[in-house]
Amino acid sequence: MSTTACYGVVRGRTVVFQEGSEPPADGTRVLVTPVPPEAGTAAAVLGAMDAEPHLDPSDVDALEAAIAEGRRPRTSSDLFGSEPDQTGAT
Repeated sequence: MSTTACYGVVRGRTVVFQEGSEPPADGTRVLVTPVPPEAGTAAAVLGAMDAEPHLDPSDVDALEAAIAEGRRPRTSSDLFGSEPDQTGAT
């Protein structure tokens, strides 16, 4: 009995194996284990939206207020030195 992993995607009630993946012989008993979706895919985003914790609108308002409270004022100085120093120093 081979214990080699085969990867594929479920389409309807059928597993379609990835190209280059050698599927097991007909009649072989298998265990199909779902694999988490890759980060950034639509499936991953939908999965994250369905996962706990589910937030109330008031939770979002509190987060936005905390972000606004923690903002620092913009500086007018050039932080990376790409503009000449206004004091005349070089």
